[in-house]
Amino acid sequence: MNKDVNNINVLYESVNNNEMVVEMAYGMAPGSVPITQNEIVEKVKEAEATGATPVGVTAVVIPSQRKKGNNYHPIYKVTQMNGMIGSDYERGVNRQREREGGEADFQRGSGWGTHESTSIVRSAKGDISIQIIPSQNRQPTPVYVGGIGGEFMVLDEADWSPFVRIQQPRAVADQQGVERAVIYRRVRLDNIVGIVIGRTEYRVENINPTKQAVLDISNKIEQE
Repeated sequence: MNKDVNNINVLYESVNNNEMVVEMAYGMAPGSVPITQNEIVEKVKEAEATGATPVGVTAVVIPSQRKKGNNYHPIYKVTQMNGMIGSDYERGVNRQREREGGEADFQRGSGWGTHESTSIVRSAKGDISIQIIPSQNRQPTPVYVGGIGGEFMVLDEADWSPFVRIQQPRAVADQQGVERAVIYRRVRLDNIVGIVIGRTEYRVENINPTKQAVLDISNKIEQE
């Protein structure tokens, strides 16, 4: 259950066909640049104005989960995702429909919020998210962290899986009217603790203390 650890930094494996492959980002690499959340929005807008841009995001989130019987509630998920920004979701789904011989008439629902740019989305409540196309290459394995009695610990799958809800690709494909789902992810700005845009790594300043504690625990995973 409670795993001791190594610090893991962002590693560039390769850059091929304008796609960056990032390994892990639970620890911020030496030399990363301090940044505020508002500055992230501006950096993303600047990058996507030049076209599709590789990005890697480290986030600490509270995933949808069942509370009953969940002694670790809330369970936190420390995740690193690499992919691209600057691509339109609706257009991407319609291209997939056409490839499969369907009609290119998909429209995203109103619940998607308002796009301030191709990749910056503001919800009706005012929350800002970054929209990313995840890389089809291997993504780093998320780390789940929970607490008992005020002490955080890294959880094994047997500890978190009975409670955390994970949406399956088949359900997404059905919503889009395609056989092969077009996967886009949205990461809320206030959950981001680190981001790589192009080849520059940034670390977010003044992280919420609880999220910082969760991040610190995830940086101590022992390599098995």
